[in-house]
Amino acid sequence: MFTTEDDIFLLLYLKDICMKGIAVYPLFHLLFFLSFLFQLSCNDGLDDNYTTDRQYRLDFSRDTVSFDTVFTTVGSATQNLMVYNRNRKPLEIERVWLGSGGTSGFYVNVDGKKGVSFDHIGIQDGDSLYVFMEVNVNPSDAKNPLLVEDSLMFLLGSGVMQVVRLEAYGQNVHIYRGKTFVSDTVLTADLPYLVYDSLVVAEDVTVTVEENTTFYMHDHAKVEVYGTLLLNGEREKPVVFRGDRNDDIIDNILPYDHTPGQWGGIRFRSGSMGNRFDYAVIRNGTDGIRLDDSGALSGRKLEISNSQITNMSRNLLLSYNNDIRAVNTEFSNAGYGVAVLVGGEISFVHCSFVNYMVLLSRNFILDGLEEKYTSCVTLANYKEDGMDAGGAYPLDVSFDNCIIDGSLSAGSGDGSGELMLLYRDGSAFNYRFNHCFLKTEEKDSGNFQGVLYGDSPEYKVCGDEEFRYWYDFRLKSDSTVGVGAADPEISRLYPVDRYGISRMTSEYGPSIGAYEYVP
Repeated sequence: MFTTEDDIFLLLYLKDICMKGIAVYPLFHLLFFLSFLFQLSCNDGLDDNYTTDRQYRLDFSRDTVSFDTVFTTVGSATQNLMVYNRNRKPLEIERVWLGSGGTSGFYVNVDGKKGVSFDHIGIQDGDSLYVFMEVNVNPSDAKNPLLVEDSLMFLLGSGVMQVVRLEAYGQNVHIYRGKTFVSDTVLTADLPYLVYDSLVVAEDVTVTVEENTTFYMHDHAKVEVYGTLLLNGEREKPVVFRGDRNDDIIDNILPYDHTPGQWGGIRFRSGSMGNRFDYAVIRNGTDGIRLDDSGALSGRKLEISNSQITNMSRNLLLSYNNDIRAVNTEFSNAGYGVAVLVGGEISFVHCSFVNYMVLLSRNFILDGLEEKYTSCVTLANYKEDGMDAGGAYPLDVSFDNCIIDGSLSAGSGDGSGELMLLYRDGSAFNYRFNHCFLKTEEKDSGNFQGVLYGDSPEYKVCGDEEFRYWYDFRLKSDSTVGVGAADPEISRLYPVDRYGISRMTSEYGPSIGAYEYVP
């Protein structure tokens, strides 16, 4: 509602418009003036009509305003509360205040004014009021999140008291802003890491990350590796890279933590070698994992095991001319390709490559390849001349007991479905698929052995709104394609999946993909 000072300010504003002869946005000014007159007419006599009947109460959009984990010293996102007068009488809120008096770290904005206490707010019958809240949690010595609580008190003119609870979990963190590691370093899980701008591993430096460590990456923050990065997670205590937002984009429907493009990604530069991820979860970035051309360097650039790389807005795994090996790993959901592999010596065993991205449209392969609709997996032995290091990129790649699947039909576009093969004469193009499921047209060459085609496997959860766009790519039933269809000789080398489920003792196994089927 307008106060006397508000009314005077608005009148002076309108007078100033008239004196200056402002002709810009005349309709806006007219509507603004009419809104002012309407507000004056609504206020006229309102003070005399407030009901003091104690049966009339306020309604609230929720009785508890909860903030997800808030990092100490950083502050939260803004939450809102709607206050409704659904009665047939205007009500006076004699006072609104924070029960703590402002010592808890919560901040409130009521009807456009910020503070910890507010007096004499009128709310008409059938009208509503916005209240906005934020919280800032002070650092402490605690390693685990601490509950911070307060109450927002509403005292009506009738003497009725109503209360809305406020609660947040405060988490102490290590904060890195443009951090470069210039000597060998071990990062422990004593506290999470909140990263702004970048984490850089310098040349000839090894950074080792211990189990249960979480990195919260701020918007556009990225990891640049010139040396070596080792992620040593455990089955129940993985190393996690994710965005730093804990709230929802759409309340109770879409969390930020289920949304791609929340941070930059991890990039391994040309001279980076010997990197290893074990029990790592890397999710919701922009570029996922990118591996630059290793050139004449020999040796393995990246080994991934028992991990999940998921939900990137562009390419999820992009590699040029590298030695890569991955086992028991899920690669899933990307706006571009799930895996774009240009040259190199590459091996995948018991991996799931799946693209059912629905929050973004699936786009085209760029960055030096022909512009084609992006399949889940793309194999190529060249880059276009004129790009970074255009020309031939010999490729030797194998897939054993893997799933390659997605939302495209098996023969869409150029007939490639979820597997695209791009090759030119003059460069080696060797590929082998053994006991895999492929969402593509059937192949009859010797490169495909024991391969299954046809309808996609059924998965436990496939990302619709009901499940808040969350995915679980474990196989759903014993009748779905891939169950019991893996090459047992390969499975014996990797007898458990990333959840520790035995492939060799299951009555249904061994199954194709990263996950052994269990009823």
